[in-house]
Amino acid sequence: MSIGNHLAPVDSSLYIFRLARPSQDFEKKKKILSVATELDFRLSSEDEKSVPPHLSAWVEEYTTPLQAYSFLKPDSPRKIIYWLNAGDIRNIYLEINKQKCQDLLDVLWINIAESRLGAEGHAGITGLNQKDKLLRKDLRFKLAEIANKNVNDISRQLNVEL
Repeated sequence: MSIGNHLAPVDSSLYIFRLARPSQDFEKKKKILSVATELDFRLSSEDEKSVPPHLSAWVEEYTTPLQAYSFLKPDSPRKIIYWLNAGDIRNIYLEINKQKCQDLLDVLWINIAESRLGAEGHAGITGLNQKDKLLRKDLRFKLAEIANKNVNDISRQLNVEL
């Protein structure tokens, strides 16, 4: 596999990961009692302003979670790692008015002007800026389902101290 050009599709066989904030359960009890929710996949105001609007993620083959964490603000609370397969993201569909709507989300290489290790693995999930609020929420819910499916995949788990 090779790194793609800016805005080129990430190969569907690759896994990406998203760094997210721990739940309140984790903050209070120091253990995760809940799994990914649609809130973990909301676009920030900065994400919405980016071109194209995208949810920041990292291709695991080119960036480690520790490297990705180094691109966040110091002491960022984003210490939970959610794994998603690019092909699974592209295969998300919704039934709207009894019609199957697909090709709503994509995973693209988002090149960043950085020389630090791991920068080459930056990617983004696009399509989450749908105008319809319920559609956006449903798409985020589908992403959470994929992330939760991968939580039990032992090969995806890492002991990373962020």
